[in-house]
Amino acid sequence: MKLNATHAPIAVCGIVLALLFLPRSVAQESHQEEEQTELDLCMERIEDAVKAVRRNLKDEAGRPEALRKVLELELATVEARGFVPQLAGKVPEVERAAFVSDFRRMMIDFQRAELDLEAALLDGDAGAIQAAFDAVRAFEDRGHERFTEDED
Repeated sequence: MKLNATHAPIAVCGIVLALLFLPRSVAQESHQEEEQTELDLCMERIEDAVKAVRRNLKDEAGRPEALRKVLELELATVEARGFVPQLAGKVPEVERAAFVSDFRRMMIDFQRAELDLEAALLDGDAGAIQAAFDAVRAFEDRGHERFTEDED
């Protein structure tokens, strides 16, 4: 079937209607993907690695995988340290350098906790592994409270 000039407005209306009725979540997801920064992507990798480590701490057989995931965690953290949180743009200029420095220091401390977790996994002491993992997890809330905006 060939489209002629009388079909064009109908086709355009159909496309517009389809776009209007797209699920809101699809539109929101594509908008969020556009706004993600490189730091956001690093943080997603960090979160995914932490979840994978947690899943693999349940038994001794999962420790090799936990060690691989800790390495991924460490690499993502090294990369994230080089970025500046978006919130820094909303911090008054006179406080911005200190804010960025605080972020980087927190990421360094986070990396130390990750290294402690790696060492505990290598040593195989279940109590030390859990304590080190808990220390890693504690950074999540502190970091989000200080360096991200609340999403309303």
